[in-house]
Amino acid sequence: MKIKKFIITFFTGIMMGIFITVTTSNWIRNNNSGEIFKHLKKSILDDKNITKNNKKKKVENTRQNTKENNENNIDNGDMKTIRVLLKTTGYKDILHDKASFSCGCDMDVIYYKKDENGNLLEQSLKWGKEGEVVVNPDNELLNDGIMKITPEDRNYKISINSIERNGCTPVYRGNIILSRNHGKITIVNELPIEEYLYSVVPSEMPVSFGNEALKVQAVCARSYAVSHLGGGELSMYDADVDDSTDYQVYNNSGEKEEAIQAVSETKGQIMKHGDEIVNAYFFATSCGYTTDERIWGNKTKEYIKSKSVTEKEENINLTDEETFKKFIKSNFDSFDKGNPWYRWKISYTEKELAGVINDNINRLVTLGGDKILTYNGSEFVPGKPSPVNKIRDIFITSRSEGGVANELVIDAENEKIKILSQTFIRNIFNPYGIKIDKCDGSFNDKMNCLPSGFFVIEKNDDRFTLYGGGFGHGVGMSQTAVKNMANNGMTYEDILKFFYKDIDVVKY
Repeated sequence: MKIKKFIITFFTGIMMGIFITVTTSNWIRNNNSGEIFKHLKKSILDDKNITKNNKKKKVENTRQNTKENNENNIDNGDMKTIRVLLKTTGYKDILHDKASFSCGCDMDVIYYKKDENGNLLEQSLKWGKEGEVVVNPDNELLNDGIMKITPEDRNYKISINSIERNGCTPVYRGNIILSRNHGKITIVNELPIEEYLYSVVPSEMPVSFGNEALKVQAVCARSYAVSHLGGGELSMYDADVDDSTDYQVYNNSGEKEEAIQAVSETKGQIMKHGDEIVNAYFFATSCGYTTDERIWGNKTKEYIKSKSVTEKEENINLTDEETFKKFIKSNFDSFDKGNPWYRWKISYTEKELAGVINDNINRLVTLGGDKILTYNGSEFVPGKPSPVNKIRDIFITSRSEGGVANELVIDAENEKIKILSQTFIRNIFNPYGIKIDKCDGSFNDKMNCLPSGFFVIEKNDDRFTLYGGGFGHGVGMSQTAVKNMANNGMTYEDILKFFYKDIDVVKY
């Protein structure tokens, strides 16, 4: 990642009352951050309180009604906490140019400073509630480690004014933890898992789906969160998950009473398969069948199997090309039938498709060189393809369980390319600006990848048409199916056991 030099204006009106302008270059992550964080990994429920007030921006719901808070908050004594790495606006990066905060009450700040012998000493100060606090990467409080910010009154939330979510300024429960990374700032939100779910459930499922469906989503989201505690890919940032679709979307939609009710009614409940916590994958809409984890090159879990999303179990071999073609062009009866994305279609001219492939192939090689192969005359090998000239044909050579594409060949006059993995296949067709027709008569022309990897390709003269179904990766649980299953009278436990084989719903 390239980090450019930049000018930073640092305002700490409450702390110092002065402006400082400095030039900052690349900065290597402070080695003390991880060690210091261990001192703060205790439940935030045992910490001092911390916060800050904003009179410059209007932030709704920063203070909850005390009665509602008492009813909705879970008993603090048995709550696990989770650390969520917050991305920038648009979920483009994990590194922030600055972090600005406001709150409806004072905020307590804990930071660390070395003494003359090099020992790290905990320090504290208080930020007043007036105005906005801006923290830039050169802030001296980050010199020897992290900075933790907490509302003094737990009935308040912290507004992060330097981030935008769904057109609004997001507000957060719990603690905000800052550290300096590569000359910028990382922001982590630490809070109880149950309160984290208040903003995951409505971000992942419309509350209009109803209480039973929301309870399904709550148990899935909780299981996913608990299964990711304590390390993983984000441990270098002292985080368990981030707030994007790379994990679970968090706080893109503000808290909703319906979601809080569903979380509360399933308090502490997770899915287990034997002694293993279920890593509960879910997606928006199926094509009538699901697939399994092998689409990502993983060994599939016993509890996640490809299956028909139907009242009566079907057993159709959708790895066969002709069988899948007949299936995907039909109006197969399933719990997802009727959703606008249940069946979709997109058409490219040969010139359009060649342009789309050439615009995206280098990016995909960079992201996963072993997934993009070129033909050397005898076999396909990893390599950077040349820009394609006229495309003679494009076809799927292999499908995984449920019919999802996992090998695609592009046969052009000057190059032959094989693309592996449904993720890369969906992205090579980047349809932004080209209409995708949905089965309800509406369309979408603002997507950066295909809705799903469940599709067939038909060539007719100079045009390639894709007939597909579903929205999302297709592994685990279909959310729109959940809505229809709940409307048909199935309980949330029945629905969970439908999608996840041989699991038990238990309290963690």
